Amino acid sequence: DYSSSIGSGASIILSGMTADAYIYNVVYETNGCSDTATVNLTVNPKPNIIIDAQDTLLFCPGAQPITLITEVSPESIGGSYLWLHDNSTNPTTTISPSVNGVYQVQFTSDDGCQSDLDQVFVTLVSTPEAIIIAEPGDTICSGEEILLDVGQPGANYIWSTQETTQSITDTLFSNGSSPQTYTYSVTVTIPGCSEDASDEIEIVVNPIPMISSLTASSDNLCLGDSLFLSPEVEPLGGVYTWDPFGSLGSISSTGVLSYLPDNIGDNDFVLTYELNGCSVEDSISVFVNPIPGLTATATAICSGDTAL
Repeated sequence: DYSSSIGSGASIILSGMTADAYIYNVVYETNGCSDTATVNLTVNPKPNIIIDAQDTLLFCPGAQPITLITEVSPESIGGSYLWLHDNSTNPTTTISPSVNGVYQVQFTSDDGCQSDLDQVFVTLVSTPEAIIIAEPGDTICSGEEILLDVGQPGANYIWSTQETTQSITDTLFSNGSSPQTYTYSVTVTIPGCSEDASDEIEIVVNPIPMISSLTASSDNLCLGDSLFLSPEVEPLGGVYTWDPFGSLGSISSTGVLSYLPDNIGDNDFVLTYELNGCSVEDSISVFVNPIPGLTATATAICSGDTAL
């Protein structure tokens, strides 16, 4: 009878090995007698190989040959390389980008462990393109992040910010209470192309408006009393939205809410003030008291009597 702490039988399958080494004791028993053997299991690392280039590389016809360079980790691991397009075994390969193609490489360690494939795609184009796309748009609110992307992956880029990636991000702010305009430009080049492409975009950053104060005609009123809520905002010219609102209220051009509360107890009102796509919120609470119940009765009395 074979048995162990992780299974039974003459053999077992192990998976999910994450440590460098494991020690297992195997016990074999028959007719009441047993023997124990120790198995020392070494787990060799799986190598990782990457091609030091973008996933997609663009070229124009006639581009000069380029060399693809690889990096393997762990750094000290020994082994061999295999480029699948030509079965070469060097850490680098030189390609002449005359046609569209895919270039794949794999690394096998001296211990026999194989990496996953890494690859780059080579695509031939006739000319570079430079069209800057802004997300969430070319008009944002102060403090928001902008993403600028050139919709042609695989080229070479140089932005006015000196960044060299296909897309860049930036967090932009208004000039205090005034809008601020930022200008970005990019130049796109592709090896072998006779001309470059460029584009420019302006991003307008609007300030977030302010609600300076919210005041109520009364913060403690009776059911059936009218309520007036008055805001002070800056800059003026925006849109006022009160919640709740409904059929029981009206809003003036200056944002004053006229309301007839129908809720006894605490009533919370939220004002959203929006200007140029940027908004801010504030709230105020008032208490509505119930109307007390009162019944009065009277009886006929004689002149000179006291009425109770």
